[in-house]
Amino acid sequence: MAVHEVVPSSSQEAPGDPEEALLRLRDFLEVSDTRGAVAYLRELAGRWPDSERVRHYLNVLDPGPARVLHGQRSRSFDGERAWIKAHAHEHPGRWIALYGEELLASEPTLVAVREILRQMPGREDALVFFVPGTDWW
Repeated sequence: MAVHEVVPSSSQEAPGDPEEALLRLRDFLEVSDTRGAVAYLRELAGRWPDSERVRHYLNVLDPGPARVLHGQRSRSFDGERAWIKAHAHEHPGRWIALYGEELLASEPTLVAVREILRQMPGREDALVFFVPGTDWW
């Protein structure tokens, strides 16, 4: 496997807006450099903290830690699967949180869904899922 190096943005002329800067994200992803992409997105998030697209890509590529509970059986996700099959098309382009067949949150960003779940004790193991746009259905 060949090793590719993507030149960091600091050594290039700084883009004038987040949309232009996000075009460089593809350079990292084309060579499967997820760590480099996340570092670059963190840099962009510092430069443009209000950019929804920058936050979106950062949340997608660096969603946070997952938990593995050794020695414990996982609960059934049959209710969530049924809900997604029946209702996900009603929430295109949104992050949703489900517990059983109950919709806990439907928001445009993962950060917003996480914040809602933090305020719901006992729902730490809710299923969080991104619903692709309407062309996926």
